Amino acid sequence: MRRIALVVALATLGCKDDTQPVTDDTGPVVEVDEDGDGSPADVDCDDANPDVYPGQTETPYDGVDNDCDEGTPDDDLDGDGYPQAQDCDDQDANLNPGEIEVCDGVDNNCNGQVDDAAGGIFYADADGDGFGDPDVTAQSCEGNEGYVADNSDCDDGNAAVNLLADEYCDGIDNDCDGATDEPQAVDAATWYADADSDGHGTVDTTTESCDQPEGFVAGGEDCDDSNPQVSPNAVEFCNGYDDNCDGETDEDTAFDVETFYADFDGDGYGNAAYATDACDAPAGYVDDDTDCDDTEAGAYPGATETCDEVDNDCDRDVDEGVTFTYAPDYDGDGYGDDSGRYEVEACSQPAGFVSDASDCDDSDSSANPGETEACDEVDNDCDSSVDEGVTSTWYLDADGDGYGRDSSTVDACAAPTSAYAALGGDCDDNDTAFNPGETPGCDGNDYDCDGSVDNDADADGYSDIACGGTDCDDSDPNILPEAAGGCALGTDCLDIYNSGYTTDDEYTIDPDGYGTGVDPVDVWCEMTFNGGGWTSVFNYMDPGGSSTTDAANFHAALINNADMNSPVLPTDTSASIYTSNLDLSQYTEVVYGWAASSTDDVSRYGTYTDASGLSGECYLDGYCGANVAIASMDILPTGNNRTIYTGNQPTYPHVGMGFSGQIILWGYDRNNSSYGNWANWYDLNSCCNAGNTSAIQTSGWRYVIYIR
Repeated sequence: MRRIALVVALATLGCKDDTQPVTDDTGPVVEVDEDGDGSPADVDCDDANPDVYPGQTETPYDGVDNDCDEGTPDDDLDGDGYPQAQDCDDQDANLNPGEIEVCDGVDNNCNGQVDDAAGGIFYADADGDGFGDPDVTAQSCEGNEGYVADNSDCDDGNAAVNLLADEYCDGIDNDCDGATDEPQAVDAATWYADADSDGHGTVDTTTESCDQPEGFVAGGEDCDDSNPQVSPNAVEFCNGYDDNCDGETDEDTAFDVETFYADFDGDGYGNAAYATDACDAPAGYVDDDTDCDDTEAGAYPGATETCDEVDNDCDRDVDEGVTFTYAPDYDGDGYGDDSGRYEVEACSQPAGFVSDASDCDDSDSSANPGETEACDEVDNDCDSSVDEGVTSTWYLDADGDGYGRDSSTVDACAAPTSAYAALGGDCDDNDTAFNPGETPGCDGNDYDCDGSVDNDADADGYSDIACGGTDCDDSDPNILPEAAGGCALGTDCLDIYNSGYTTDDEYTIDPDGYGTGVDPVDVWCEMTFNGGGWTSVFNYMDPGGSSTTDAANFHAALINNADMNSPVLPTDTSASIYTSNLDLSQYTEVVYGWAASSTDDVSRYGTYTDASGLSGECYLDGYCGANVAIASMDILPTGNNRTIYTGNQPTYPHVGMGFSGQIILWGYDRNNSSYGNWANWYDLNSCCNAGNTSAIQTSGWRYVIYIR
């Protein structure tokens, strides 16, 4: 029975997991060792293979866990991370493909070569000068023939080129310093500065160089290198300079030497027979050779001829002109006969002779150049005309209006008849209404005979002011009441606006009306802003910065008043407020405004009205000082009303206008506070809000002052 039970137990065990012991409730535990290797199935990792069991010697590289211990390596026995198939020595962890080759006689990196990539880098020395080519290298433990450790040779085909070589001027970098033909080259030439560019240099400033530097030349013979006219090749001139650098100044061989002549008699005139060339006159010489007698100090050109039998003035005539010519005066009127027939030469006037020989009739004492012409058929004044100028021109006056026609005249001492008048110019001698004395009319006729009709004479379509029209110069078609530079369209911009002109532009105004007092002036009229009719008296463009200088310039413009001589344009930067020649008593409204650009209308502003006129108003009629109340202004667009004060001097923080002179609304703030610098009529009903809006931070804005 026991034998049968054992067989059954074994059969049962073969049907179970070989790692589980067979338990028989009726007997002891039986361990199974199917391969008979002495290790039961519960510890044998392969109980079908008798060569595999715990404690067995591991066989390398067979792919089998012989000792049932996963920690025992089957491959990469040296643990260097490379299997035996890649590792040239799987017993040495320092030999594998990942190692760096070193000079030790071993193939460290398993590439089949020993010491092939080990040792230092050597450089080919093809020219044998001891300096290697950095572009041709070899790695070696002991070095190779034809290689050196140096790699500084910049031309390994030329043994004369290396770091120790001398530099020459040959277009080659001989000493391999990266530069060619440097100034220190052994054969570099010395060059001389030629500051005056005359081709000759000075020894005072030299440089060494293989090639000629700009501003330098090969020779250093220039004795004045600041003057291009001075050099060894220059021509010597008489100018106080050694022009040709020969060490001498103004030699007698100079190009422009003068010829001087001996002046033996010292009269300032020289003898042509004794000449010498020099830059300056030698002692006893002069630059004149016209003395006709150099032994006689009283004889020379220009001397006064005297009665001394000497040609004093060197004109080859003796005593000429010393005597005077006198003519006979037969009629005793002080004028001598002009015929020349009886003239005499003498040193003094003979009796019965005079020096004036201009008497045209020496037999008539009433005829001579000093007489007044009379109506006597005699040429009294000896002008070859008889009775000229004695008669008057008389004009035929057919209509008897005192003016005769220019086409019918008679020259006579008196009016030939009562039908002649002393005045001419009558353009219609048949109508007494036409003559130069008449007053111009307004019906298109030329009553005053000035050659043009008396109304719209220039045909520009505008009637003369004298005829009730608006043309202030009816003789010039280019002057008319339509534009700046013409006739005034009104007394101010509001007057012009009310006449129908609604475009922003330049206009001419005549503050006190045509023909009286103040002259007309051209102004810029704002016709599209706030009801129109505003006169621009100040425009200040964005200065593009924020400095003390900007503040001072702005303040200087505000406190200065000047005449309005030309329009204040939206693009101007005014140096003054232009109101001095305007009658401010006729203006009652003022705007201190800010506009985003020269083409934009004012969008932020303060304004007030003084019904009594703007005379005496601060800024407009003169500066009234710092921190002074100007007026109670309406501030737009907020609609608030505030008392506005002047700002301070530019040495203080605030310039312009604001609350109490400190919170700037319109002007300049320099205190770098939270208020900002420039302001443009911000008004937030409380103190100390930042004044620089985003609009004013953009360039191109402007400040303006308008009056109306």
